[in-house]
Amino acid sequence: MSQLSTGASRYERRALSGGSKTIAEFCRDNGISRSAYYRLKKMGAGPDEMRPDGSTIVRITHRAEEAWHRRGEQRAREMTIA
Repeated sequence: MSQLSTGASRYERRALSGGSKTIAEFCRDNGISRSAYYRLKKMGAGPDEMRPDGSTIVRITHRAEEAWHRRGEQRAREMTIA
């Protein structure tokens, strides 16, 4: 059994995972649905993803999440200027 699947708290799991999130955690924390996430991804507007050790599990780092927010804020500013 991995350390992540034991009874660790949410904060302990975050520390053990290197501070990255699953798609479900990212969606929950950003108030979007999984279908919205995949629509954004298809449009090229989703966050950068990583797959540790070539696994099929997708992780989103905090840096990638912050960059995604900055890009969204920039798009919003551009839309108000136009």
